[in-house]
Amino acid sequence: MSHRQAADALVGHLARQSGLGHLALTSEGSLALRIDGRFIVHLQADDEDGTLTLFAPVGTVRVVDALATCKDMLRANRFWRGTGGATLSLDAQEPPRAVLCEKVRCDAVSNVAFQALFERFVHNAGEWFDVLADGGSAAAAPGTTAGALDFAMGGLRA
Repeated sequence: MSHRQAADALVGHLARQSGLGHLALTSEGSLALRIDGRFIVHLQADDEDGTLTLFAPVGTVRVVDALATCKDMLRANRFWRGTGGATLSLDAQEPPRAVLCEKVRCDAVSNVAFQALFERFVHNAGEWFDVLADGGSAAAAPGTTAGALDFAMGGLRA
């Protein structure tokens, strides 16, 4: 099976299991899905490296809250605790938009595992969409509070 066929199979399974009918990647290997009318999750196949990238612009980083919001995003990226395994970044627009992104090797994931990854990605994108819609409040950032496995300057905290 080619990389593209593997990507198509993952998307096809996701569509069937989610009741979305027949969805398919375009001839360029892309697909965009609007989630609950709130944000768009993009899927992009890369035939050369056999990956499927999921990405979602989740909101604009407001200038007045930019420092606090960027700190929240960096803390969320640490060990992927506030992103569910994905990575937050900023795009090149001004003011910048926050983008959640995750890449998966098509030949290394089952249909069931990809569906779970997609659902987790959508959940986390929705949480960050809500955080940024509320102005990027540090108190609202998902999964960024210190926990039992959080590293500190003195080593591991229990």
